[in-house]
Amino acid sequence: MKTIDRFFILLVALTPWFYSCNPVLYSNVGQNVPMFQNKDELVLNTGYALTTGGPFSDADGVQVQAAYAVTDKLAAMASFYSMKGIEDPDADEWKGRGSYFEAGFGTYGAYSSKKILYEVFGGLGTGSIQNTSLINPGDNIDVKFLKPFIQPSVGFTSKYFEVAFTPRLAYLTYTSNSHHFTDPGQEGLAEAFFTENDNKVVFEPGVTLRGGLPGAKLQLQYVYSTFEPNFEEIETVNNGFFSLSLYLLISNRFK
Repeated sequence: MKTIDRFFILLVALTPWFYSCNPVLYSNVGQNVPMFQNKDELVLNTGYALTTGGPFSDADGVQVQAAYAVTDKLAAMASFYSMKGIEDPDADEWKGRGSYFEAGFGTYGAYSSKKILYEVFGGLGTGSIQNTSLINPGDNIDVKFLKPFIQPSVGFTSKYFEVAFTPRLAYLTYTSNSHHFTDPGQEGLAEAFFTENDNKVVFEPGVTLRGGLPGAKLQLQYVYSTFEPNFEEIETVNNGFFSLSLYLLISNRFK
């Protein structure tokens, strides 16, 4: 009974701190899905990115991706994201910004018709998020995290249209966190949050659509993360990711 009471008190104390103020402690990102067919193909992708989560926590920015088919079976890829909180002067109590970089290596292939493609990448991502209070300028909470992942994809491709599904699996671990609050009691609450929510397996499925010319297509992508803090009422995670970008393929496949 004492454990339940203690949990309830902690939950009530945490809710106004996180939910109304809403610093972001984890943000989902996109997926690099080149869908190669042949050796020496090169993919470049850049455009607009948006993450969504709890009230007043949406952020937007840019994504940059590159991938290269090293052999007829092996490929490498890398991605970078830079995001900043979408400001609402009438509602915001926190402002945030963050960045994320990942790199991976894997294999790819196609069935005989080369219409159905598959690939599997394994890699490591690293990210950081900084939150600063607009109500109490001295208050802040910053995090850094690592995210090893395995990323399989299967898709259909044609000269003018492509679609891919990517059931990505990752392991989220916070490598550091720093925080300062005007109220000393909130320091302990922050530590409790990281203790409860560190080292999590997260499932992050995504869908990628492309349409346009053989070597240049408009890409739409949506990715969702299953990561949820143990305190269900606390909205500190941006689970949804959406991007609109230009996908460039340098290849001889259409000659």
